[in-house]
Parts: sequence; C-alpha cells; structure tokens
Amino acid sequence: PLTLIVLLLWKYVLKFENADEIPHYLIVFTALFVIDVFRGAFMSDDRINGLNELKKYWNIFLCGLLYIAPLEQKKRKWLVAVFFIAAAAAGLSGIWQFFVASQRGHGYAHPIHYATILSMASASALAMLVIKNGIFMSIKSRVFLGAIVIATLGGIVSSETRGVWVAFIIACLFVFSIYSLKRGLVVAAVFAAVISLTFAFSAPLKERAGTIITALKTKEDPTRSASERLELWRGSWRIFLEHPAQGTGIGDFQSDINRMIGEGKIKDLMATSHAHNIYIHWLSTQGITGLVILIALLASLMAWGIGAIKRRRSVGGYIIVLTTALIVIGGMTE
Repeated sequence: PLTLIVLLLWKYVLKFENADEIPHYLIVFTALFVIDVFRGAFMSDDRINGLNELKKYWNIFLCGLLYIAPLEQKKRKWLVAVFFIAAAAAGLSGIWQFFVASQRGHGYAHPIHYATILSMASASALAMLVIKNGIFMSIKSRVFLGAIVIATLGGIVSSETRGVWVAFIIACLFVFSIYSLKRGLVVAAVFAAVISLTFAFSAPLKERAGTIITALKTKEDPTRSASERLELWRGSWRIFLEHPAQGTGIGDFQSDINRMIGEGKIKDLMATSHAHNIYIHWLSTQGITGLVILIALLASLMAWGIGAIKRRRSVGGYIIVLTTALIVIGGMTE
C-alpha cells in the first residue's frame, strides 16, 4: 500500500512522464472489471464480505503504475531483483514446511494461493533465464535467476497444488516454444528430468502426482478433492441458474453453497468458500455479465502480450502471455 501511495504521488503530484504505455483497450476492460467487482460487492446480501473482497484489487493499480514509471535500467533491475528474492524466500519457506514440518508448503497463506502467486514469480524468472532480455544478461545474473527458479519451483512443488503444477508446465512449454522450439524442447527435457528425480525421492509427491491421472476415478469418495470440485461446480451452476444475468453477488458464494447443502441439492462439502474454478465461480457470483467481462479482460491481457512479442520489444511480452496463461489454465481447477 505504501508503494502505491508513493507511485500515485509521483504520477499525479510530481507528474512524471510515462516511460511506456498501456493499451487503451486494456485500460477500458480493466476499468469495467473493477466496476463489476464493485457492483457484485454492493449487490451482495453479505455486503461486508463483498466489500472485503475489494482489497485484492489494489494490485491492479500498483502494477499499472510500476509498468509506466520512468525508472532507470539499473533501478528497475534492483526492483525486479528484490521481487525475485522475496519470492525465493517464500519458496524456501514452503520447502522447509514440506520436508521438515511434514505439511503442505504454504508460506503464510493457503497452499493454493501460495502456489498460484509463487508461480507468477517463478515463471517470470524462468522466462528471463530462457529469453534474451536487457536486464539480466551477465553470468552472475543468470546464476541468480537459476537460483530463484529452483527456490520458487521447489515451493510450488511442496505446496502439492496439482492444478498449478499442470498450469505451470503447459504455460511454460507453450510460451517458450513460441519463442524458440529448440529452447522449448530443452525446457521440456529439464522439466521431465527434475520432476522425475523429485518425485522419485518423495513418496507423498509421487502419490499426489499420480492422482492427477486417477482423480476422476475416485469421484465416489466424498473426501477426495476431485469429488469436492465436481460437487462445488454442480452447486455453482444451480446458483447461476437462479440469477443468470447478474449473479448473486461477490460476497455471497459461501452462504449460497451452504444453503444448497442445507436444502439437500448437493452433498456436504469440506470447503465452500470458492468454486475451485474461476469461470464457474464468477458465473455464479457475477452472472453472465461478469463472466463476459472477466474473459474480455483475460483476452485483452493476452492480446497486449502477443502484440508486444510481435513488436519484439522485450521479454515483457512473453511474461505477460505466460502469466496470463497461468491464470487461464490454472483457473479451470483452482
């Protein structure tokens, strides 16, 4: 929050000139998305919970201001380095929690949130390691990036969050293959070797990885996560059918799911705070209107990144596409 305040003062009081531009269409869809979140919060029966959700979205403004801020290359490098070091510390905490404390790696958050956020930093560091860029090019810098990738990937693996594992692998292979098929194949080979070795020495991870394939076969067991998700999706669809146009409100999902359970329309569930699918969740809470805006925002982010790649300006375009792909793919099950 302090960084956001400083950037706002820098931009609107000292009035710095933009070092880069964000496309107008992206600003429009971002504004529509934020307005739709406000709409969902105010129409919620649990308005306090709905308004509490808004605290997540100040990051949008922070990231936008950081992108256009006129920083010297050396200062921008230090800023990115601090970001990566913080991510590595989070990754190491998850590794310690898994191997020493015998629990899912989570840092100080929910394991799914932890893995998803960490995947953004890990994918960005990997992109800067694989793709030529004007910031981290020396041998020391590349060793630094390699260490960041190892620490953050370790944290992601230790979280046992299967949806993020799958999203990370697919998104990275897709984007790196666009950059260079040869480098994409090299990344795939390294992934395969590291994953094989890691899972070979850890029975819990090996079993967890195996459930990615066998998950749907265990749907009759209500304690299994696959069964939980299928039941949540069924309940979310029922909520959507009750309020198809605008949804029930961003703060009402948990109470609506609990109502469905109480009425016997779906089975009892252990976790009811989220649908474990961002599209179905948004459909039930924000309706068709909200889902269209969400998809438009993701599409505009992807278009922005692809446009930057075509202009061959920097590694930034690849990172934009990569992190958006992580959301698009991972959001199907997390």
